[in-house]
Amino acid sequence: MTKEQKSTILRLRAEGYKYVTIADTIGLSINTVKSYCRRQGAASQADDVPCCKQCKKPLVSKKGGKPRLFCSDECRNNWWKHHPSDINRKAYYDKTCAHCGKPYTVYGRPNSKFCSRACASQHRVKNAEAGS
Repeated sequence: MTKEQKSTILRLRAEGYKYVTIADTIGLSINTVKSYCRRQGAASQADDVPCCKQCKKPLVSKKGGKPRLFCSDECRNNWWKHHPSDINRKAYYDKTCAHCGKPYTVYGRPNSKFCSRACASQHRVKNAEAGS
């Protein structure tokens, strides 16, 4: 690798170009460009450190824990407020109450049998009386 190629890699990396683009521009392999950037400390934050989806600040995750997407509750709330179409609401279930027979919709409980606690307790009482 020539000095000119090295300086071009660092300049393009500082401008925010991806490894693939730099490799195509200079005529080197992607792995050569990646290795050189890492050795020179020219790897961007986006390559090594995850960033907050809202404010783009670097995130620090706890080791062994679930990776964080947001740096704070404020960023999380703002992001969801501005991206309502990205909410994945697939856990709605249409059910029929086992006690009163009324149809109802429940979120997040696919094994739900009753439309309310009142129906559940009445159903238990009814079954206990029938069993005695």
